[in-house]
Amino acid sequence: TIAVTAVDVGVTKDVSDSTPDEGQQIVYTIVVTNNGPDSASGVRFTDLLPTNGVTHLTNSVSQGSFEPTNGLWQVGALANGGSAVLIVTAQVNSATAGMSFTNTVTLSAVDQADTNAANNSASATITVTAVDVGVTKSVSDSTPDEGQQIVYTIVATNNGPDNATGVRFTDLLPTNGVTHVTNSASQGSYEPTNGLWQVGALANGGSAVLIVT
Repeated sequence: TIAVTAVDVGVTKDVSDSTPDEGQQIVYTIVVTNNGPDSASGVRFTDLLPTNGVTHLTNSVSQGSFEPTNGLWQVGALANGGSAVLIVTAQVNSATAGMSFTNTVTLSAVDQADTNAANNSASATITVTAVDVGVTKSVSDSTPDEGQQIVYTIVATNNGPDNATGVRFTDLLPTNGVTHVTNSASQGSYEPTNGLWQVGALANGGSAVLIVT
């Protein structure tokens, strides 16, 4: 009597942030599991990063070795019920705002017959955030008299499609022409000495107003 070995090597994959910003670091976590019923050997997976979207920084494996240039993860042996983890840290490339990138890991080899092809690959998709932060400015009187008070109104708007954070504007008064009297901001803070308006976060479609007298 012979009992032919059989394994079910499956994989899952997730990403630390599916909507990252340009330049942000993200972490892919790949978990390989042998669901049995026998031990597996010669397990290999391929996981090649989308180089037009992200750049490899570092990686670590709980067992085996990973080569980022070709995406080959040499897992090796996995006992029935055993697992191995690959963690890849990457940085989102510049000029990718609004674009989506999918990273897929796929079983490329195992010595035994794999009885379940449905879980032999897994994917994680990121969509890089994109915003259109615009500004308008008006003055209450464009032909004032000497000594007259005038009011500047500055409106910052996030036209989307995503939420914006860390929004800052610089609006420094022409000190040889006018003197700051007062200011008020609907959100954030304004420092007249350097003209820095720290707006902060603006949701998609959100606006903030700065008034300087």
